[in-house]
Amino acid sequence: MSKIITVLPRHYIGTAAEIAGITGVCGDTAYETDTDIYKHWTGAVWLTGGIPYYVERLTNSPDFQVGDFTCNGNWHVDGLNLQPILPVGAFASRLRIELSDDAAATHFTVRRSAADGHNDIIAIVSVANIPDNVREVISIDANRLLDYKASNVVITSCDVTVLGWWMCRCL
Repeated sequence: MSKIITVLPRHYIGTAAEIAGITGVCGDTAYETDTDIYKHWTGAVWLTGGIPYYVERLTNSPDFQVGDFTCNGNWHVDGLNLQPILPVGAFASRLRIELSDDAAATHFTVRRSAADGHNDIIAIVSVANIPDNVREVISIDANRLLDYKASNVVITSCDVTVLGWWMCRCL
């Protein structure tokens, strides 16, 4: 059985001190009532100076397939290069990972950087031959490179597609 989990961006309104105490999710926005400043969450910090907007990408084929990945159970730092797809200034991306295999517990994980363990997208084949289809938002660094790790098995199919990204509109 496939599962689709979508986290929608939230908007916070409060004082600068209240907003500073909130850990957001990629795409979240905030308005500081005492300073009249709009901010957006990058995945690590609140940034000032613009309102984020989503750019949907229409595509009929995956950007990466199983042959593009080394499946050995190790992290491949900066191994998923989104530079040809995402424009400079994108701070978050929505990815679709479709994973299928004939072995249960096969997994594929994407993360923002080696230092960040709370910004992961994980697809897991829980039951053999039942694919997992995950659509999630992940924050990205300015270099637009992500880390990935795939199970140490010969994976039947693993497709990664960029569905869109968030940019910041200057005020």
